[in-house]
Amino acid sequence: MSNGYQYDGEFHKNLIHGKGNLREPNGEVYDGYFSNGKKEGKGWILFNNGNIYEGNFKNNQIEGKGKLIFKNGDVYEGDFKDNKLEGVGLLKTFDGDKYEG
Repeated sequence: MSNGYQYDGEFHKNLIHGKGNLREPNGEVYDGYFSNGKKEGKGWILFNNGNIYEGNFKNNQIEGKGKLIFKNGDVYEGDFKDNKLEGVGLLKTFDGDKYEG
């Protein structure tokens, strides 16, 4: 790939498609499934800020059920839409507090 992107995985009709690992120039790493060049299905991503997301992707966006592990140790498990926490979820802070809603 060009522009500093590194990809190891499957292709279909010259597009990233199937299981693969994508390393972006900004340091982010995605490992999971692609469909027609976009993140789609189950996967995980290590963000360049140290946070980790595990769960569902749709059309290159974090979407559906998943878990976001913050660099500080907080963990959110629940619903996501358009790369944002949305819907029902549970936040557990690193010091043991829980927030549900």
